[in-house]
Amino acid sequence: MAIARELVFAEPALAEMSARYGETRAPAVVMSVAADCVLTNDVHVLPLARKLEKARLVLLEGGGHMPHHAAPDAVLAAIDGLGAAGAQPRWIARPRYQQRRGSGPR
Repeated sequence: MAIARELVFAEPALAEMSARYGETRAPAVVMSVAADCVLTNDVHVLPLARKLEKARLVLLEGGGHMPHHAAPDAVLAAIDGLGAAGAQPRWIARPRYQQRRGSGPR
């Protein structure tokens, strides 16, 4: 019930924000998993990456919804790469990852 309520109230806010994505000039990393169980990449992730001028899109193999839990090393590498070289527009990578036992937020 709480998730349904959250989605209902999030929809107007997301629509308002998405109209302004193209105004963003800062480098960004847009990261998701290929089989996200909550967001559809075709509807949410790919349009965001296309609208951000300096976006780097990273799609991780696998499923789930929280790459920062499932693949923290990939998330940290994407952030480090953003700071080191700036975002390379339209770069797409599909790094492989394996969830390690006991891995979680750092």
